[in-house]
Amino acid sequence: MGQSPADPKTHDVYRMLAQDCDVEMHGILDGMSEEEIDMLAPQGSEMLIVSSLHTGREVRIAEHNAIRLVNERLIEAEKGGSVAALILCSSVIPDSLAVR
Repeated sequence: MGQSPADPKTHDVYRMLAQDCDVEMHGILDGMSEEEIDMLAPQGSEMLIVSSLHTGREVRIAEHNAIRLVNERLIEAEKGGSVAALILCSSVIPDSLAVR
């Protein structure tokens, strides 16, 4: 959910799926500065998701911000011609995502 792998071709899921289809990997934090990422942090006792950046820094993202960003990335992927999406997350995926 955080950042896509620095080199997607080394990721196990990429290698497995790329045998049969075109694969693109995108993370909800891709292209964001650390300052922008910091603005996604939870306030008070909000539910959160923890992720690691390429720098190794651990970040906390408010769950509602993560869901919003996942929806945005799914819509972007669909507009770009993607016909399927695989979301990798160790949390529960809510029904409110923009998937068909």
